[in-house]
Amino acid sequence: SPPVFGATGPFWNRFFAEEPERQVCPSVEKTLSIVGAKRMVLGHTPQTEGVSTRCPTATGPRIILADTVISRAYEASFGFSRMSAVEYSGDTVTALYFPPGQEAPVRKVLFEPKQEL
Repeated sequence: SPPVFGATGPFWNRFFAEEPERQVCPSVEKTLSIVGAKRMVLGHTPQTEGVSTRCPTATGPRIILADTVISRAYEASFGFSRMSAVEYSGDTVTALYFPPGQEAPVRKVLFEPKQEL
């Protein structure tokens, strides 16, 4: 298979999700600068407490860890499954959770820019 799909390729590499932020944050800044992006959203690294963030800055987190094991196919392996999504509205980043039997999603703001006076 092509290297991009290998253990060290971008689909399975967990450097940005698991290594110490003192190493990760400078690397993510460089990566985001190269591709002209504000944030990087990562999957393939389950988050037991829900969507989380890394590398906080005044303009928002640089990394969003969004894998909440939404597929019930993996529920037995992880012991949980949590339907979720990440919503962007301007620079505000919100995690949405969809509890079974509840019509409206539960919203958790992960970052909201400070209002200038």
